Amino acid sequence: METIQDTGIIVRKSNSFVTAKFRTTIMGNKIIALSLAKLEEKDGQLQAILYPSEIRRLLGAQNDTNLYRRLKSVAQTLAGHVITIEDGKGNFEVFNMITNVSYKDHRMVITYNRMMTEQMSRLKSNYTSYELATLVGFSKNYTYRLYEILKKEAWRLKETIAPYVEKEYGLNELRCMIGLVNTDAPYISKAVQAGASWDRIVEEIAKREDIQYDNFGDFKSRVLNVAQQEMQEKSDIAFDYELIKGGTGGRVRAILFYIRNNIVSDEVALQIRQAQEAIEEAAPEYAELSRSVEEAEKLSCYEAVKEYLRAKGIRTANFSQATFFQIYKASGENIAVIREEIDYSIGVPNIKNYFGWLTAAVKERYSQNKPVQTIFGDCDRAERVEDVKSMVVSDEVKEKIWNRYKTESPEFDEFIDSFEFPDICAVEMMFSLDERIRMFIDFKKGRK
Repeated sequence: METIQDTGIIVRKSNSFVTAKFRTTIMGNKIIALSLAKLEEKDGQLQAILYPSEIRRLLGAQNDTNLYRRLKSVAQTLAGHVITIEDGKGNFEVFNMITNVSYKDHRMVITYNRMMTEQMSRLKSNYTSYELATLVGFSKNYTYRLYEILKKEAWRLKETIAPYVEKEYGLNELRCMIGLVNTDAPYISKAVQAGASWDRIVEEIAKREDIQYDNFGDFKSRVLNVAQQEMQEKSDIAFDYELIKGGTGGRVRAILFYIRNNIVSDEVALQIRQAQEAIEEAAPEYAELSRSVEEAEKLSCYEAVKEYLRAKGIRTANFSQATFFQIYKASGENIAVIREEIDYSIGVPNIKNYFGWLTAAVKERYSQNKPVQTIFGDCDRAERVEDVKSMVVSDEVKEKIWNRYKTESPEFDEFIDSFEFPDICAVEMMFSLDERIRMFIDFKKGRK
């Protein structure tokens, strides 16, 4: 089993775009995703140029005639979609998402409404990142949209030590977000602009022919459960859910999602890696751009942890970006874990190689599980460090221990190099025998 690594092309959406209400097909969503990776801004308007070779990577092998027909169908629907963007403060905007789609000389050109610029470009906060290869791997449109929506909340997994995070959505609003309600219908668009609630739109205004899976039993079995299974099989997150009932007759009014990290099978992980490679082969320049932006995101995490260390009174002179990336990886890319181990370190005495210790702490979760400490690097034969600390030994024995470190421990040279004055004679002159032994033991602990 493998975790999915974000190593391919990454696409980003503002969070208000993620939770927008609009209707499209699985192919339309994949075309939008690919266009996000290839956006170019001209005079405040976003445009993406796609080529058949790139589109085939998304849709699988098919002949030119079939591809042309599908693209024509997608173009017609994309250009007609109405999107509702909300800001969570009671404000909203309703407009056509895409103003024009053309296919000429083997180029598909998608031009977005100017109103979409702030939802798709120059994003610095309040956005969600997606691995393009994961998005294009979904076969069900509801899985695709539900994945986008839940992924927006999954970032909180990096800020908590809990195994899941919760998010509740009203049932009718969720139906509109994942495209089960025909929000392109003029009378529904008019109701939205008049400020009607999503409950009223679905339950009182929308015609039955404009709602898919109106019966909750069908919605549960054909949307929720299908998306749950496909996401579990193909993506980096998975979910469980709880039905929230209320009102007359105890009807389901909301869905409470429990979102968690997911590990896919080796076979699926291989398929995703192959999709990453295929997409990158078609558009290598955008893969490089994705990686550079991803590095920028990690650097923002580095600055946040650095500030947290300073707030705790811990010196950061030796806290390089490379050191952070090592700690970040060891933590499972979980900032909450790093902060917790930093807090725990405050009560740990005599940490000499602090960031070496922190790397081990976030990996082994010292704050949760007290680590087994050994000397001479042999867990089977060595005595515990705590026992050594409590022993009353002669200087002669201590000298033998120190000499054994110098001659037999493979980490000893690196230990000496960790000092500002990497010279063994200087170390022996400046520190007592007890101090040297304790520092070396702490150094080895930090390496575990």
